[in-house]
Amino acid sequence: MLTVPSQSDTRRVAERDALEFIRRETDRCVKCALCAPHCPTYLATLDENESPRGRIALIQGLASQQLRPSAPLRTHLDHCLACRACEKVCPSGVRYGALLDRARHYLLPPQRPARALAGILAAPRPRALLHAFTRLLRGSGLLAVLQTTRLIARLGLRRAQALIDLLPRSPVDKPTSAPAPVGTRGQVVLFTGCTGRLLDAATLNSARRVLSRLGFHVIEARHGTCCGALHAHQGDGDTALRLARETMAQYQALVKEAVTDDGGEDVPLIYVATGCGAQLVEYPDLPWPDVASRQAAQAFAARVEEISTFLLPRLRAAEIPLSPRAEIVHVHEPCSQRNVLRQTNLTRELLALIPQLEVRALPDNAHCCGGAGAYMVEQPQQAQRIFALKKAAIDASGEQVRRMVTSNPGCAVMFRRAGMEVRHPLEVIAGQLDDL
Repeated sequence: MLTVPSQSDTRRVAERDALEFIRRETDRCVKCALCAPHCPTYLATLDENESPRGRIALIQGLASQQLRPSAPLRTHLDHCLACRACEKVCPSGVRYGALLDRARHYLLPPQRPARALAGILAAPRPRALLHAFTRLLRGSGLLAVLQTTRLIARLGLRRAQALIDLLPRSPVDKPTSAPAPVGTRGQVVLFTGCTGRLLDAATLNSARRVLSRLGFHVIEARHGTCCGALHAHQGDGDTALRLARETMAQYQALVKEAVTDDGGEDVPLIYVATGCGAQLVEYPDLPWPDVASRQAAQAFAARVEEISTFLLPRLRAAEIPLSPRAEIVHVHEPCSQRNVLRQTNLTRELLALIPQLEVRALPDNAHCCGGAGAYMVEQPQQAQRIFALKKAAIDASGEQVRRMVTSNPGCAVMFRRAGMEVRHPLEVIAGQLDDL
């Protein structure tokens, strides 16, 4: 007789596997400190507890029960931006990102207040209310006032001000349906995420236009799902798994609607925000309770593709003229793109297709800007401290940075605060497309 494991049994197995993973990865660290010069929080504080090596030692102490959870210990772990620059340079191959996520989930008690924003993004109704609230602020003109005067921050509500700063001020960035494709080269599912239509509508509109111009039929859900990145990085592994299941199920449902010769197997899921993409491609690394679920996540991740990766060879091969643009643009590479997706130089190669456009790397690209998803909302002072280091390095380089591009909306907010003109690289490409 087949015995179905109970939910409590499944949870115990997941906890056992997680603790084994934590012990294995912390033991893998040889405490060489080669990661320290690449860590934004260590550079900002010169505190060993704010370095990857220090945090791994703290996690090791928690796992061995030599340390007990405490407010200072939690603060050191929560200060981590999860930029994973340390992971990229680690000679021992410590999987620091997954280690920190599991430590927050299994070794520390839940911290509900820190999950307020993540809670809003996890469910459709709160997201709809956020959209309505934004439209109200924007329509009344109050949003522009709050962002310009920074009144909320002056009242001591720095987290609220950081959230206000995320909201788009321009009323013209409204989502539009994809135009009819030119030809029939295939179909793609466009991942809009939980806030894409609210915070990054101009980028999504550009994606629809470029994909359609290349002959692809764009499929997207009426209400996008959340990728679960914020929840995973805040230690809410249960919600991260639930959102991963919802995202995978929604993709499968959309693919079934696609009319293809092979049943939809060739329909990729295209994302425009690298923070979401980094989470989507790492779904197989989540603490799945069974092998079948992990295999489903692996099959899903194989269909995920960043839009620049998808477009670059197709734009090169297509006879679609891009109008010249005689200016200099600096490319910012988000940590998610550089350290997780390992897509260095991708944006520069894409923009190099535009005649007369001079594409330069943003100085100090190797270090985080402080945006880091919800970090700018949850840790606004620390985020600004880290951005100040970034801005100082840019200023010291002598580069005159006026126009820049980034594929991460959170990073874009940090740079816009400093008075820079920031766009998604896809907006630049779409702007140079010749109309039929």
